[in-house]
Amino acid sequence: MNTNKNLLVIDDSKLVHSIISNSIPDHINMISRFEASNVLEELDQFDIDIILCDINMPGISGIEFCKSLKKSKHSEIPLIFITSQSDAEDISQGLLAGANDYLIKPFKPQELIVRLNNHLRMHDLYVERQNLYAQNDFNKMVDILSHEINNPLFIAQGYLKKFEDLDEAHDKYLKKINNSLNRIKDVLVKIREIESAQEFY
Repeated sequence: MNTNKNLLVIDDSKLVHSIISNSIPDHINMISRFEASNVLEELDQFDIDIILCDINMPGISGIEFCKSLKKSKHSEIPLIFITSQSDAEDISQGLLAGANDYLIKPFKPQELIVRLNNHLRMHDLYVERQNLYAQNDFNKMVDILSHEINNPLFIAQGYLKKFEDLDEAHDKYLKKINNSLNRIKDVLVKIREIESAQEFY
């Protein structure tokens, strides 16, 4: 599990950026944006682990950005809204849009850190679970392929032995067939080696 995390802060207030920057621990790297425009495109350039986003901003609002994020390939990134106490309706709309949590300004540094760490931990668990599902799918695919290839391979080699006593004119063709079957066996061995390596890591 990677201990260094990238936090994206989207807020049009330089003061908010400064407060967050001075509050977060060293293992969290902060990336600042002062508006939500084009941020989705930029996510491809950064390995973002979590997002803090203001709700009311010029141009694209935090809620609009959140809706777009949750429909994108980066939908698993947790997003926490930053808002004021007077924006209760916005908070409701933000959560309906897919936000994972919210912070009410002014917030205490300790509250910020606790919420960030909680959502980062949940995100790590989500990623681990998805990797496990992918690993299980890979193993199932390997088992199916191995079975589908191994059975006809075994039958073909069994019948091939019945022709070993044929005259030499056919012997070279039988050797070519046998070599091809052995190459398929080698492929099966390599598939198994890959499966074992995946399980090890």
